[in-house]
Amino acid sequence: MNIELKELCKFYKGETECPYNQDTKRDQYMFWYYEKKFAHDFYESRLYKGKEIKHAFAEYLKNLFPALSDKYGAMDDGTWFQELYERLDP
Repeated sequence: MNIELKELCKFYKGETECPYNQDTKRDQYMFWYYEKKFAHDFYESRLYKGKEIKHAFAEYLKNLFPALSDKYGAMDDGTWFQELYERLDP
């Protein structure tokens, strides 16, 4: 895993299996999964071709939070998930 990406991700640090318990650390588990997805997509897809990793990650999170709100019926613009992500400790 790229060092810059490792520093950007709060939860995913290159592990093959999630270190967070899905029952007791559900939010960390969820964000670990989405950060891992970004890491793999960044290197394996053309979605981020030509973009700096920092900007691509910021764009990914900007799009992720509203998508999570839609998925879980949070009835907002992604603010709740963004604030949750920012306040959670790994």
